[in-house]
Amino acid sequence: MHTRIITNGDSLLGYAVAFKFLTASKSESYKYRIFCREKQTLKELELLGAEVIETDYKDEALMCRMLRGVSYIMLVPEYSSNRIKEAQLIMKCAKKEKVDYMTLFSYIGVNSLEKVDSFPLMKEYIYLEQLIPKYFDNNSYTVMRIPIFYQFFYYLGPMMEDENKICLPVSDHAKWCAIDMKDALDAIYKLSNPTKENTKNKTQFQFTPERNYNSEDLITAANEGLDRGMTYKEVKRTEMIKYLERMSSDNRFTERPPEDPSLFPLGQYLNKYFVNTLVEYWQMSHLGYTDTITNDLKDAIDHQPLELKKFFSANRHQFKRLR
Repeated sequence: MHTRIITNGDSLLGYAVAFKFLTASKSESYKYRIFCREKQTLKELELLGAEVIETDYKDEALMCRMLRGVSYIMLVPEYSSNRIKEAQLIMKCAKKEKVDYMTLFSYIGVNSLEKVDSFPLMKEYIYLEQLIPKYFDNNSYTVMRIPIFYQFFYYLGPMMEDENKICLPVSDHAKWCAIDMKDALDAIYKLSNPTKENTKNKTQFQFTPERNYNSEDLITAANEGLDRGMTYKEVKRTEMIKYLERMSSDNRFTERPPEDPSLFPLGQYLNKYFVNTLVEYWQMSHLGYTDTITNDLKDAIDHQPLELKKFFSANRHQFKRLR
């Protein structure tokens, strides 16, 4: 039986990808190994049959042993101060152990940052995108660039309730890219399990909606979907960081709901590096760097990606929980 690895199981994307693959119909064809920092929050994945491993990124020999006999790695870079070193170690050991294929997850818009001095965390993703071809040939890897998920707006639920506002560090007029996480997971799963043999490998996908949004679109979607009368306010980067830091310990984000548990963002995901990465994404959006449109997501899932308004209306009950 082939073994597949998913890294950074402690993150929103890492956990959700693992949950998707473990609960999908083909999961019995593969063994899944999930790398993480702390096992205790991933018991659900163990119950689904995954081998969950607390990973030591300083021990190259141990990493090579964990990658031995592995066919496929889904590399979700860590939200840590050593993101590049940790990802590079996995790439290096994967090459040594002759891993067949790797998917690297990155962010929409990072390609605009090569000649920009700011955005230090997002620029790490560009570095990793440029690194992966040094370890894998063009038939053996892909980069999936993903925008922020609609599910990010759950974190703003308490703000919507307390202030009747949505506040972000992005101007009224800037267009930005966001998609539903469920659509992204369906695309990742389908592209990782191609049904046609000998399809030409594509080394990059960019998952986007059919049209991007601005603050007016966001407020209209949220007000209509949640039956509210909110307004929008542009805030400073520091204010957004402070708010998300408060949400990291807010008791409304301590447990996953029974419905679609893997799609709900927990407070524990909001460590310093994830918070700053999210805020950099919005700052990139402020400058127009995430205003990208492709058909990659639509082509992968074979239907129109979910619109923002439908996300709010379909998840009204989840937002009610956050009051």
